[in-house]
Amino acid sequence: MTATLIEDGAAQKGVAKILRFDPAFDLNMFLNGVRHAYEIIVEAFAAGDMEKLAPLVSKEVLAVFAESCAARASREEIVDLTLIGIEDIDIVHVDVDAVSMEVTLCFHAQMIWVERTAEGTITGGDPQKIIDVAEAWTFARSNPAAGNAWILLATSG
Repeated sequence: MTATLIEDGAAQKGVAKILRFDPAFDLNMFLNGVRHAYEIIVEAFAAGDMEKLAPLVSKEVLAVFAESCAARASREEIVDLTLIGIEDIDIVHVDVDAVSMEVTLCFHAQMIWVERTAEGTITGGDPQKIIDVAEAWTFARSNPAAGNAWILLATSG
């Protein structure tokens, strides 16, 4: 896995600002952690596992995910997900102030995503096709940091 900082150096300055508030911050450790979180969150969302999602995402994100999963369940649809891997993580934006730290990342991943009816009929996706996904996710934690736990604050893509 590689991580790419945006060209103008703004991300580097943002990481430097995080280090001023949290000298123990380790960018490689952070990127490994969010990579693992991405894998868990995507798989838990596909499975509709709100219990697994709850400690990893904000209440607002959890509510949106729960609504989406409930709608899927009401249609009696299931998702088959195979996460092939995360090819790259780009640091898009870093925002740090006296109250919070936010880091927006773009995940470039490959997966197979198939939606099926309860009877097994495919309603979306293709079980033979690997898709490229690029999603921006914003992770946040309080400042000063209470531990090393970052939560998913927002997604787009």
